[in-house]
Amino acid sequence: MQIAEELKRVLQTDDVAVLIDAQHLCVSSRGVQDINSSTVTSYYGGKFKNEFTRQEFIKYVEL
Repeated sequence: MQIAEELKRVLQTDDVAVLIDAQHLCVSSRGVQDINSSTVTSYYGGKFKNEFTRQEFIKYVEL
């Protein structure tokens, strides 16, 4: 949310989509020691709340 809010402020638009796929060091180095897992976090604002627009964005992100 913080990244999306800053992008909205700087770009002066509500039409912002953020998709983050991150590996957490606490999972890979401690505890379960799973080096293959990741956490995906997303935010869709403005026009990206529309299902078609969101799916089009995701299609290009997965390239």
